[in-house]
Amino acid sequence: MKPLKTSGGFTFVEIMIALAAIVMMFGTMASAFLSIKSLNSVSRHHVQAAETVRGKIETLKGTPFANVANTVAVVPYDAGNDGSFGTADDLTGTLTVTIGDFLDMDDDTNTPETLIDIDGDGNNDPTAAVPVRVTFTWTQWVLGQMKTYTVNADTLMAA
Repeated sequence: MKPLKTSGGFTFVEIMIALAAIVMMFGTMASAFLSIKSLNSVSRHHVQAAETVRGKIETLKGTPFANVANTVAVVPYDAGNDGSFGTADDLTGTLTVTIGDFLDMDDDTNTPETLIDIDGDGNNDPTAAVPVRVTFTWTQWVLGQMKTYTVNADTLMAA
C-alpha cells in the first residue's frame, strides 16, 4: 500500500467560501458601524435640542410677564463641522413658543387653554400665570431617510 500524498494547501472552493464569509462579516460590521454613527448623531441632536428648549425657558423667565407671547423662530442648535456658530454650516431648527395648557395643569379637563385656574376657584386667572409650551423641531438624515424630530417642554410662567 502506498501512502496518499497530501498537500498542505487549501482548495479553490475552500478559499472562495472563506472569502465569502469574510465579505459578509465585513458588510455586517460596516452596516452596524454606520447605523450606530447615525443613531449617535440623532442622540446628540436630541440633547442639543433639549438644551435649546431649556435655554428658551430660562430666557422666558427673565421676560416681563406681559411680554410672554407666541413666537416662532429658526435658530441654530449645532455649530456644524467648524465648531463655530454663525457660519454657513450651522444646523438649524424651528423654536416655537405657544401659550397653551397642553398638559391640563389646572386639572379642569379642558385642554388646550391659554389661561389656567391658579387659585382653584373655578375661574381662569389671566393676570396670575400662563401655561407655555416650548417646542424645537428639526430634520436630519437617518439611515438613508429624512426624519423630523421634536423636543418640547411645558411650563407655567407666573406674574
